[in-house]
This record gives sequence, C-alpha cells and structure tokens, in this order.
Amino acid sequence: AEALTLARRAAQFVGDHVPSMVAIGATFDQASSNHAFSQSFLDRALALDPSSAWGWMRKGWNQSYSDQGAQALASFDRAEALSPLDPFLFNIEFGRGATYMREGRYEEALERITHGMTLAPGVAWAYRFIAALNIYLGQHDSAREAYEKLLVAYPRLTVRKLRDSMPPSAVENRKEFYAAMQQAGIPED
Repeated sequence: AEALTLARRAAQFVGDHVPSMVAIGATFDQASSNHAFSQSFLDRALALDPSSAWGWMRKGWNQSYSDQGAQALASFDRAEALSPLDPFLFNIEFGRGATYMREGRYEEALERITHGMTLAPGVAWAYRFIAALNIYLGQHDSAREAYEKLLVAYPRLTVRKLRDSMPPSAVENRKEFYAAMQQAGIPED
C-alpha cells in the first residue's frame, strides 16, 4: 500500500522522465492488479524513448501479467536486443519463464528460469519457480532440492507467508502453485 501511495505521488511530478515512468509502471504491476494504469506509464515511456531496455522488460512483465504471452515474449526479446549485456538480463529470462509458466509450457519455463539463475545466482526467491515447475513436471527430488535452497535464504518461510506477500498478479498466486509448494515440503503455517 505504501509503494502504491508513493508511486501515485511520484506520478504527479514525473513529467517526461522515462526511468521514473518505468519505475511507476513497475510498481503498479508488482503491487497491484491495475495493469492498465501501469501500461499507460510504460507506453508513454517507450513512446519517448523506444530504446529503453528497462522499459521493454517492464512492458514484457506487464503483458505477461495481463495474459498477453506472445506480446510479452516479443517485448522481452526487444529488451534483450537493445541491451544484450544488461544487468537485468536475469529478469528478462525470469519474465520469459513466468510467461511460459502461465501458458503451461513448464519445460520451457524451467529452462528460462534456470538460465536466469545462472546470470544472478544470488536471487534466491526464484527457487520458488524452479521448485514448482519441477513439481509440475513430476521431478519431485529436484523440487525438494530447490525448496531447500529457498529455505536457506528464507528459513521461516511458509505457504501462508508467501501467499500473504505475493503481488496480486504474480504467476505463482494460483492454487496449484501453493499445492506444489506443499508437495515439495514447505509447511502451510
């Protein structure tokens, strides 16, 4: 709620500052389900600077959250083409993986998320994707291994804590995701 309040306040002063518009769009995508509002900032930012790799990455996430898979993948591709050595390349890969996950393309999703982890091995929260995807694919030992890595970073993690902290549009914010977490050994409470 505080992030949304601050983003609304920033929106009053953003002017034509492209990075600020992208940040406001990202905030609304991650902390609310108001993707149309987010999209308006991202579209405006990209109209002003069509070479903003960060803008295209966030546009891809916005489209993924809005179940526009083909458009999301095209936006992630454009972000990478604009900045192939971008420090956020891992997040582009996670976005592709999340898009594939939404579409039920679990093998492709796991491949992208795993590749993203090689680019940013310290991003422990992504193990939740890896674990769930392995459950969906029937690879229970790999799922348990991923959840154990997740628990190293978040030792008191429970399904309830994760569900309560998940952004409304997160791909994981579905019943089957939480069931997969429990199958891998994460306690409900």
